[in-house]
Amino acid sequence: MADILESLLKKLAYFQMKYSVFVIIFMLLATGFLAVGLTKISIESDIDKGMPQDLPIFKITDKINDKFGNQDAVLVVVKLDENSVDKDTPVDIRDPRVINFLVKLEENLKKEDLVENVQSVGSVFNQIGEPNSVEESRLILSHVPNSEMFFNKDYSATIISISADLGSGQEKVKELNNIIKENIEYSQKPKGIKTMITGTPPMRVMVLDLLVHDAIFTLLIAAIIIFILLLLMERSFTKSLLIFLPLLLGITWTLGVMGWLSIKLSIATVGIGAMILGLGVEYGVFIVTRYKEERKIKSQLESLQTAVSGVGSSIIGSGSTTIVGFLALTLSIMPMLRDLGITLALGIGFSLFIAVFINPSLIIAEENFERWVTQKRHEKHSKKLRKHKNKKWD
Repeated sequence: MADILESLLKKLAYFQMKYSVFVIIFMLLATGFLAVGLTKISIESDIDKGMPQDLPIFKITDKINDKFGNQDAVLVVVKLDENSVDKDTPVDIRDPRVINFLVKLEENLKKEDLVENVQSVGSVFNQIGEPNSVEESRLILSHVPNSEMFFNKDYSATIISISADLGSGQEKVKELNNIIKENIEYSQKPKGIKTMITGTPPMRVMVLDLLVHDAIFTLLIAAIIIFILLLLMERSFTKSLLIFLPLLLGITWTLGVMGWLSIKLSIATVGIGAMILGLGVEYGVFIVTRYKEERKIKSQLESLQTAVSGVGSSIIGSGSTTIVGFLALTLSIMPMLRDLGITLALGIGFSLFIAVFINPSLIIAEENFERWVTQKRHEKHSKKLRKHKNKKWD
């Protein structure tokens, strides 16, 4: 079996050398097609979506949501600004100026189509009228059952609860967030008061932003460090680039397939870019290094056949076991682990495929290009030398 594989890989090496241009064209076309999938990638910030929905506890939750509704609560925290330098500011959150602001904000929010319900102490004073002093406000609230649930212990903050059916997407959450901010400004917030928007939906958006930031940041850091290490080990920019370029292609192909297959990035899969770089770099190192070693004593074709057949068979075996290990995660009952297994298997599979089937053609193209540049420089130098000799004889 090993002899058959090596024989096939030698024939592959011959094809890669003779038709290197066509292999590179195929690479570019495949990359262009899969790169379109990058625009289709979405990120799942709702952790509940990564849980096994077939379990009884999740089925019961879905039934309850279907029967009683699944409204999302967004909280607006209204609190005293401790850093305010203005002397004429409220010192108690039950100040009539704050109550007036809460009443107006609640009325304005209830007019919004996206908002289904609003609850705050403003509802109390909206019915009986706004107080004229802090003492009157305290007296009224003392007769309202459970009114203290809207305040903290020292009465420096109060909350407004806003209910809306926002779903699991982030578009409606961001829209509601903007609506709340606009209404806060429109309702004339008094001086010495600051507001904060929180709750599960805004936290999901925050998680989404952090996921995007971390995915880009970790990928860039890993790419920079790995490329620097390749430069130190290979002591050649072109050799380092030959090893590094297939890694970038592997990541592009993996993310592109994820976009086409609608596999979302999640907390579990957000770091796959850095993991693919770290796990897939060895394949390119083995192919390029072995070819350069053989090239010192052998022809281009012989060196390529030795590298592809000798190293290729080894890394195919190594890569296959790694892929099988990651595919084992697809047997998990956790959807996020299944997605992690699929994406990592895709990433390692593409890195292996590019290293064995495409990288050799890139090696040949790079060497031919260097030879052409050297030849052109030699011809240019020879022309100058001939001109110099002719002038000397003249």
